[in-house]
Amino acid sequence: MGSHFDAVIIGAGPAGWSAALTLKKAGRHVLVIDQAAFPRHKVCGGFLGAENKNFLDEWGIWSDLKAHGAREIEHIRLASARGDEMICRRKSHGLAGLGVSRRLLDQTFQKAACASGIVFWDATSAVQFIRQEEQWMIELISRADHKKTVVTARHVIHAAGAPAIRKPHPEDLIGASALFENTPAPADE
Repeated sequence: MGSHFDAVIIGAGPAGWSAALTLKKAGRHVLVIDQAAFPRHKVCGGFLGAENKNFLDEWGIWSDLKAHGAREIEHIRLASARGDEMICRRKSHGLAGLGVSRRLLDQTFQKAACASGIVFWDATSAVQFIRQEEQWMIELISRADHKKTVVTARHVIHAAGAPAIRKPHPEDLIGASALFENTPAPADE
């Protein structure tokens, strides 16, 4: 039998790391797993909106990203094939966000999470979930050496995205954005 955790989070992207850091701040013992081997390059990502700055500052992530090459974005320029251009700025002409590679974002989240005591297993997949009274028994398998491990947790959080659950049909895909309470955006200047 492996270890017991308050929560096992499946998916080490921004949603998974944010959930893990929030739970850790509340004093919880957390395991994050991801089927990918880290560090990884992933095409998605590339931009963090300014509304994330306060949360990321709590963990030193925003400044760490900037120190390792992320660039502040104050405006965007849209251009058409005909050569028409338009520059879009925030109303306040302040910071819109950070341009950052997904690899750097993942590495920086991982560094902050592991420094806080969050346990991280990459190249690991959850293969079976069994509910036992007040907890889950989760069978994990290492993709590197195919070793099986069983952990228990009171909660399981799936943060690996919908495509990890099933392959979507193109007509099922939709883009979405979400804002969360208790993570205020920086005040406009």
